[in-house]
Amino acid sequence: MREIKFRAIVATDYDENDKPINHKMIEWSDDFFSDSSIVTEYSDCFPVSDSEYCQLMQYIGLKDNTKWEELTPLEQQNWINKGYSPEEWNGREIYEGDILKIPCNDCGDHKQNEHNAVVVYDAPEFVTSPYTIDGFFLGEVKVIGNIHEHPELLEELNARDKV
Repeated sequence: MREIKFRAIVATDYDENDKPINHKMIEWSDDFFSDSSIVTEYSDCFPVSDSEYCQLMQYIGLKDNTKWEELTPLEQQNWINKGYSPEEWNGREIYEGDILKIPCNDCGDHKQNEHNAVVVYDAPEFVTSPYTIDGFFLGEVKVIGNIHEHPELLEELNARDKV
């Protein structure tokens, strides 16, 4: 059974029209609700719903194959600060909204050996769009960003699909 957990992208700054212009990623778990200062700070997320102020992304129960050595120093330090050791690292968790780099077995007209795809929820399952993950390649998938913090990757994905 997969672990049920979320992360949320929450607006932190607003323009003159009260539209979000800066965001912060937070982990959303049972611990989230045990600290009343967090709940107060992120009150735009309550009641729980997607909005331009707070967007939830669910963990899909899988991890990519990113190695410890491939993490940035900040990512390594964050892992250690959570009380884990480098030996316990076994890949980045994959969430709805993540952008994945997927190896391509049969690229057809495309010249790339890999494609970017976005993880989306399509009831009753999580899928990647526009390219799917072949089960054979699941161990080779890498999280390279997400749609909220790395919109330039979406632009690359859209441009590549028009080729």
